[in-house]
Amino acid sequence: SQHKIIVCVLVVLQVAVAAEAAKKGSFVSSAFVAPASPNINILSNILVPTSSSANTDDADNNNNNSNNNYNCFVASGGFLVNSCSAYSNGSSGRSSKISPLFAKKKKRLSSEGKSGKIQVKLLKYVEGTGSIGDIVMVAPAFFEHKLKKTGSATRVSDENVAEEKAKEDAEKKEEIAVATAMQEKINDLELSITKKAGPDGTLFGGVGKKTILNELKQLYPKGALDAKHIKIISIKGDDEKELKGDIKNLGTYTTLIALMKDIKAKFQVSIVED
Repeated sequence: SQHKIIVCVLVVLQVAVAAEAAKKGSFVSSAFVAPASPNINILSNILVPTSSSANTDDADNNNNNSNNNYNCFVASGGFLVNSCSAYSNGSSGRSSKISPLFAKKKKRLSSEGKSGKIQVKLLKYVEGTGSIGDIVMVAPAFFEHKLKKTGSATRVSDENVAEEKAKEDAEKKEEIAVATAMQEKINDLELSITKKAGPDGTLFGGVGKKTILNELKQLYPKGALDAKHIKIISIKGDDEKELKGDIKNLGTYTTLIALMKDIKAKFQVSIVED
């Protein structure tokens, strides 16, 4: 048939082109193998309509599909390609399959970085990685095989990080407000502590920072000064020199208390004889 003749001509042309290339040195003549002839049965399925319906519209559609398949066969240089059988899509002649080149890329999760690493929050100290609460980027394998198995970290998204930061900021703001209010109450306060002393004013047992803080707590609601970061940081005598240890004599002392890192209050402590 006419289609078989065309196929034979294409095969002959391929052999001729390959032989010419071999003469020019593109191929080693001893290693040249002529391409195998296409399978006639497969070609028949591609190039010849399979439907014998008497319906004119069906026949036209079959002819269109056959022509499209034939065009695909010719465009591929006479070689059968997988896309030939799916070349046509109705009357549009477009492939129904989306080329991988134009396929949509998989959307990257908000917890994944450009380098392929993932974002995690550390639940434990991990040497060489970070401390508790740190947000770090790690390799997926490191997370799966070490951090996840040991309960040392959990995956977090950018949204999780933003929410947690907003919560921490709100808590920090509240802490500052409470510390500032307490600072106003303690500043210029005079705390009196009674203690037994000798004739020369030397105390029978010193008064240390812990004792002063405990006495101060009695003046305010329970828990107001219980935070671990609240502590007495210095005690100075009348000569403005900071004491290296406990108070050992009767008198008035200037005391500095840290309510937060940058919020401090100054008050007076008077040690009077019992």
